[in-house]
Amino acid sequence: AGHPLKNEIPFSRFGAMRVAAGYTQQALADELGITLRQVQKFEAGDIDMSRVQLGTALKLSAALHVRPEDLIPPADPGDK
Repeated sequence: AGHPLKNEIPFSRFGAMRVAAGYTQQALADELGITLRQVQKFEAGDIDMSRVQLGTALKLSAALHVRPEDLIPPADPGDK
């Protein structure tokens, strides 16, 4: 069976950015004008960050103090 945390990489990456920026999930949702469930979906990797609306991506990157491209998980080297 693969690495036990493989499926949690998007969560831990996005969650780490959120925590580093000093937000709870609810506080980030309030800051962005989105629902708590949407933040939870971002962290769970249920929302494809490369398909998020530009305005949302820009607000999200500004709140998290990262570049918009930092929100998109790196490509899996196995995907070609």
